[in-house]
Amino acid sequence: MRFSRRINSCHSAFVETSQDSRSGHSQVTRRTTLGRVDELGRRLASLDERTSALEEEKLGVIVARKKLVDEVEVKTQMITNLLADVRVNLETLGEQKSVVDHISEKLARLEFVTREAQNTLASLQRERELAEHIEHGIKQLRSRSMPVPVESKTA
Repeated sequence: MRFSRRINSCHSAFVETSQDSRSGHSQVTRRTTLGRVDELGRRLASLDERTSALEEEKLGVIVARKKLVDEVEVKTQMITNLLADVRVNLETLGEQKSVVDHISEKLARLEFVTREAQNTLASLQRERELAEHIEHGIKQLRSRSMPVPVESKTA
């Protein structure tokens, strides 16, 4: 549209100038020149239409790409938030793992102490049985070798 307005204004000026002109040009030359100007005007109008169509097409492409960029930005933000959540969960998991490791270590120590206590208890049980056996043996020995009371001779 820009070009066609310019051409129209040029054409009008040419027509006015050619009508006012008192030069020695013939009527045919003027018509030929006017025909050429009209042809240029049509070409420029066609070019202007094609340019407008291309501009609209480019604008449509730009709008579509902007939508795509906006979608990518939204997805990128979602991924960033997801990664932040994963990072927090990993930190929490690490803390929980250290607690579990600490409890496992204490449990292992407790199992060791329990085994030692069971071994000590078994040793004490064996010693008790041995002591009872010894005591029983001593009682048997005493009962066998108990001296018979001797009567004393008093004169």
